[in-house]
Amino acid sequence: MAIAGLILGILILLLFIALIVFAVTVVPDMINNPQNYGLPADFWQDAAESLGYDRDFFKDMF
Repeated sequence: MAIAGLILGILILLLFIALIVFAVTVVPDMINNPQNYGLPADFWQDAAESLGYDRDFFKDMF
């Protein structure tokens, strides 16, 4: 039982590491080049306006 808990803990840790790597590498590129991911060119600007922020809100974050 302890081995199963250890394996599960390691898997959860690897999941969090993968999530951090995704957030650091892919998300900024997705915001700066949305066409590479099948999104319209003004996707992030429209999303920011619909949330009540200025058009460059997401680009200013990264």
